[in-house]
Amino acid sequence: MLSNLLNNKYMKRLRISLNPSLVTPIIIFQPGKVGSMSVQRSLEEAYKHPDLDMPIIIHHVHALNQLDEREGYVRKTRKNPEESIQLIQEWRILRKEIESNPFKKWNVVNLVRDPVAIKVSALFQLLDQHIPDWEKRLNTNELAMADLEELFFGKQEFGFHGLDRWYDNQIKALWGIDIFASPFPWGRGYQIFKKENINLIIIRLEDLNRVAEQAFDEFLGLKNFKVVNANIGKEKPYAELYNEFKKHPLPVDYIDQGYGSRFANHFYTRDEIAAFRKHWARQ
Repeated sequence: MLSNLLNNKYMKRLRISLNPSLVTPIIIFQPGKVGSMSVQRSLEEAYKHPDLDMPIIIHHVHALNQLDEREGYVRKTRKNPEESIQLIQEWRILRKEIESNPFKKWNVVNLVRDPVAIKVSALFQLLDQHIPDWEKRLNTNELAMADLEELFFGKQEFGFHGLDRWYDNQIKALWGIDIFASPFPWGRGYQIFKKENINLIIIRLEDLNRVAEQAFDEFLGLKNFKVVNANIGKEKPYAELYNEFKKHPLPVDYIDQGYGSRFANHFYTRDEIAAFRKHWARQ
C-alpha cells in the first residue's frame, strides 16, 4: 500500500513536470515597494515543505496593462532606464501568456501599504535609474538632501495619481474585478476575490505578520505559512541615505495628497491615516 502511495506521488510529480499547465501559477502583482519580495520568498519556502508535492510558478510584476505607455514614460524620464525596460519586456511575455490562455487559472497576490511609505521607498529603489552616479556624488559630498527632495517632489511617478488609478488600469481592466466596489475589511487585514479563472487576495503589509498564516491557508490551502523577510531596506547600499531622508518632515501638501487619495481611504481607517500623517510630519 505504501509503495502504491509513493508511486502515485511520483506519477503526480511527473505529470506536472511534463504538463506545466496543470499548475496554477501565482502572480505577485502590485505597484511596487510593498514588501512583495518577502511574500515571494515566503511562498517559495512554503512550497518546499515535504507535505507538498507540487512545483510553484511565481511571476513578480508591477504592470500588465498599458505597457507601451509605461515604457515610453520610463525612457523619457529616467537617465538609466535599462533595468525597468527589461522588466517591462518580461511583463509583456506574461501578458501574452494570459491573453493566449483565457481559461487558464491564476492566483493573484496583491499587497498594499501606507501610500507615502510606498513612494519614499520607491525613490531609493529607483535612485540608480534617476541619479546613476549617486554613490560617487554622495562620497564626494556632491549629493545634497535638496537634490533628493527635488527629484522626489518633481517627478510624477512619486506622486499619487498613478497609485489611485492602478487598480482600475490593471486589475479591473484585465479581469473585471472592481476592488473599490466593496469595503475593505480593515480589522481582518486581507480580502479575497474570486471571479471565473482569477483567484485574487489583497493583503495590507502592516497586517502581514498578523494574518499571513490564516490568509494563505484560506487563499491557497497552505498550512503553517511563515513570513520570510527579503529585500530589506536596511541592507541596501542606500540604507543610510534612506534613513536620513526619512528623518526630515514631508511638506503638508504632499502628505495631504497621499492621504486624501482613494487608495488611502479605501484601505485604511481614519485613525490609521492620522497615525501615518503624524509619522511623516514628524509631529
